[in-house]
Amino acid sequence: MHEYVNTDICPDNEDISKEVSCNYILSIQLSKDWFSYCILDKISNKYIALSSYSLHQKKSKKQRGTTETLYVEKLDELISQFKWLKNPFKEVRVIYVNRRSTLVPSLLFDRSHKEDYLDFVQRKKENVDLYYDQLAGLDVYNVYALPDFLENKLSRTFKNCKIFHYSSTLLMNVFSKLVDKTLKTQLFVNVQSEQFDLIISREGELIYFNTYRVLADKDMIIYLFNVIKQFKLDIHNISLVLMGEIEKESEAHKNICNYIRDVSFIERNDDFRYIDVFDDIPPHFFYNLLNANLCV
Repeated sequence: MHEYVNTDICPDNEDISKEVSCNYILSIQLSKDWFSYCILDKISNKYIALSSYSLHQKKSKKQRGTTETLYVEKLDELISQFKWLKNPFKEVRVIYVNRRSTLVPSLLFDRSHKEDYLDFVQRKKENVDLYYDQLAGLDVYNVYALPDFLENKLSRTFKNCKIFHYSSTLLMNVFSKLVDKTLKTQLFVNVQSEQFDLIISREGELIYFNTYRVLADKDMIIYLFNVIKQFKLDIHNISLVLMGEIEKESEAHKNICNYIRDVSFIERNDDFRYIDVFDDIPPHFFYNLLNANLCV
């Protein structure tokens, strides 16, 4: 798997002033460990920035603050380095990464019972607010939990921001552009820090989605083939698309190719333009973040 490091391919001479930021779309991906953002210039339809920074902070014995307090302090410290983040943008979208979410078919969904849906599959936690995203074209809702302190922080920092769960944008992006309805079975694997998402589509329909925690390359292949066995998939008659932070020719990539013949990496979305420095990172990295603005 890819070893995460701070990434910054925003040009040094890019001046993000209040006068120009109103023409930009700011997309942010936020987890407990990472803060990533990209900026799309709507006038030129070109991405002009993509950066990612670690928020991980070990708590020392001298620090008496809660984990939440330390997290907000780290987030404030990062945002203070980029004062333009508080500029007026045309749109601000935040996709939040955690594993506290569940999909509910539209026919069964009742917003007044969103707490019941999540509690049914996961242990209840305190100090969280529940939200839901309607997934366009998939006829399902995604119910998820967001820490209340974080929702307050985001609302105060980014005016009129729209918050989505990362799995909502991921699924909408995959099924709006990538799924081939003529193929019998497609698998999509999205790799992130210490986890990966697995999506299975059969004849253009969503039949499976789950997220797995992985600490080593071998974990991914074990989970992947357990699901393949569970659904009785023919490894000679499926295609698998990789996206996210997984290196070509990495151990994880080689392990998958040893068993599945049709394996490919997703290409960067050619509906947009990109400044030249985007060539410094693999096209399949940050796919979900770079396409978050396509989700309503």
